[in-house]
Amino acid sequence: MNKKFCPYAVLAALVISGSAGLINSIIQNVPLLPAAETLVAPRISYTKLNDLIHTGKIPSEYRLFDVRPRASFLKGTIPHSENTVLEDIPRIFDTLSPSPGHATPIILFCDGPSCDTADEAAKRMDYFGFTNISVFTEGYDFWALQHQVRNFNKKNILISITITSLFALLIYFSYRSGMFKYTCTQIGAALFIGIIFIYTGFNKLLSIPLFITEIKNYAVLTGWSAYLIPFIAAGLPFFEIIIGIGIIYGKWQKEAAWCITALMIGFLGLLTYALARNLDISCGCGFTDNADPIDFLTVARDGFFIFCSSLVLLNGSNTALQRFFKKKLK
Repeated sequence: MNKKFCPYAVLAALVISGSAGLINSIIQNVPLLPAAETLVAPRISYTKLNDLIHTGKIPSEYRLFDVRPRASFLKGTIPHSENTVLEDIPRIFDTLSPSPGHATPIILFCDGPSCDTADEAAKRMDYFGFTNISVFTEGYDFWALQHQVRNFNKKNILISITITSLFALLIYFSYRSGMFKYTCTQIGAALFIGIIFIYTGFNKLLSIPLFITEIKNYAVLTGWSAYLIPFIAAGLPFFEIIIGIGIIYGKWQKEAAWCITALMIGFLGLLTYALARNLDISCGCGFTDNADPIDFLTVARDGFFIFCSSLVLLNGSNTALQRFFKKKLK
């Protein structure tokens, strides 16, 4: 195998994924033909909004509207906010000041910068005659992180750490028993984890919009970092496919095993964080197009993948599969 192949393959994948992420970001966030009359509502900062709440001007003088879906609103929202959807905006007329022009100050927000629902609501309110509208761009996700409104579930954290510790002990005792020395063990583990990563990588690649939504649901990338989500969603599937192929065959087997182990450890921490916040979301693992909820079985599955990559990583030889294939091809 050409030694330059792997670095060039990684470079090509990064270029392709970056281009795909950029195109996806442009398609999702930038209108192709912006109308001259398009409303750009004034922005309100986190500091200003926080001051309005602490001084009591919200809700006495200002109205704060959460335009996210009702289910999201019930899970948590900014204090003194009211929930509404786009279709209900005309009905707000009767609840506001009857003064001409509907001059009551209104503040709108949704999830964060990547969510355009608040701007769409501002356009509709402007159409119906509301004149004093502003948008809190950072949204609820940023507010939640600043105020820590989500209480961690300590029980879920403890169970997740216990499962992780059991797999860590399994890796340790397997290594001490000499299980990692067997070539057949390495071949089986590499084939299993490689096929899994190739499959999930292709599955995510074929449903990037869904994968973007699943990443957003973790509410970890907020503020300016939310703009990285399309690039991550486009690049990660390519990376998974490359390391899946790498761990099955080639001189880069141990490097691929390192990447898989690091990726799985990071994802294990993300799962634990989601369980601690009681998030009822899909894990975004790529095994199915339907919901794949985060639970302790997901944590155990991730731990088993780490165990499989460790079988390859801690084996004395990093080319066992390559030698195996060469013998079969002779």
